[in-house]
Amino acid sequence: MTVLKFNHLGLLNRAYRQKLNNLVNKNHSLPLHYQKVYMKRTGALYKVTSLITQQNVYIKYYFYPTTKDRIKILLRGGLVGKSRARIEFNNLQYLNIKGLSPKPLFLIEDYHHFLLSTSILAIEEVENSIPLDEFIFTRLPSLSYTRRQDFIKFLAITTRKMNEDGFINGEYHWRNILLTDNGKQFTFQIIDCSRHRLAEQYFSPYLDLASLDVYAEEFFSVKERMMFLKTYLGVEKLIHQRKLVKHILEMKQKVSLKEMKRYKSAHKKFGRKKHDIKQTS
Repeated sequence: MTVLKFNHLGLLNRAYRQKLNNLVNKNHSLPLHYQKVYMKRTGALYKVTSLITQQNVYIKYYFYPTTKDRIKILLRGGLVGKSRARIEFNNLQYLNIKGLSPKPLFLIEDYHHFLLSTSILAIEEVENSIPLDEFIFTRLPSLSYTRRQDFIKFLAITTRKMNEDGFINGEYHWRNILLTDNGKQFTFQIIDCSRHRLAEQYFSPYLDLASLDVYAEEFFSVKERMMFLKTYLGVEKLIHQRKLVKHILEMKQKVSLKEMKRYKSAHKKFGRKKHDIKQTS
């Protein structure tokens, strides 16, 4: 675990370059190759590759360019509590110990006049992985019935393991789950978990289940979704869980609007019709 704090962006950049060089380039002097994944006003993601070791690291930037942005993050905990980047760093550490997420390598924070202005988070690559939303749109239709059931069960087990001890992700969207398929079993790794708050443990304990289920009905039958829930709960029949199912469906209605926007963009990106993927058996 490495967390660095600097009050001057030049020092931050030097420390950042040195840290990356030590991690990825093994102290060699050849330049690193940067590939932009996305760029926004308040954030960016780059894939960084060593020309020597061929090791890949993902670098995530959080920008707070204006005073308004800095005050906003201050009220969220950027001064007296935890910034979003620090929350993600801590959550990834926690999940990595459980084998559920890639390892966070370092976090660097830059402060300007005591207000957080930039955060840089480095995360190791999950090799041979694919985002879950892309997998469902492009590869799910070709799965055999048996492998489709295995997929659902492994995802349910991963979700249950994540939610153990009251951990609620809060950003458990398909695109924030990476899938690795070796032909025998599915492995899931969780990324972009920067929202987890203690309050959700008490007031929204089934938020992650509701988030997954918003669009699941478009791709999975009722029988398959019930199999997921039974595996998650570790029961053979849903006899005494009617209140739980009702609570999940109520929570699902609350989060459905935001979730639908995410999956509509995935529809445009991958161009797959929903009825081509859903299996009714």
